[in-house]
Amino acid sequence: MWDIVTANFGHSAKVKPKAYNLIACFIPCCGQFDPSKQEHLHTIEDKNGLELGSITSASWLKATDRCSKNQAVALLKITCSSANMANELLRHHIFISGGQVITHKDLKEPIQCNKCQEYGHI
Repeated sequence: MWDIVTANFGHSAKVKPKAYNLIACFIPCCGQFDPSKQEHLHTIEDKNGLELGSITSASWLKATDRCSKNQAVALLKITCSSANMANELLRHHIFISGGQVITHKDLKEPIQCNKCQEYGHI
């Protein structure tokens, strides 16, 4: 099977693992926490009793330079490596930067036509 893939796409083709995206609400955005640093993600995993490497990445939903200067909290997109870890984060509250955080699924909104405002034909 892999021979067919490399024949069609070349030897640089890679299989991307499945990602499970969650949204964490009310994360302090003006403190020390930086979601782009792996050390901070490992700290979250350690303090919440999660497996090391279960959170593969995290990023702010809105760029911090576009946030209001008085804004204290923001939304965080968390990518988990397994469905079990994502379900664990959904079931139980986690703590980030000393605060209890609620997580929910990252639901994709259907694409809406800008001309007729209908769904499904784009």
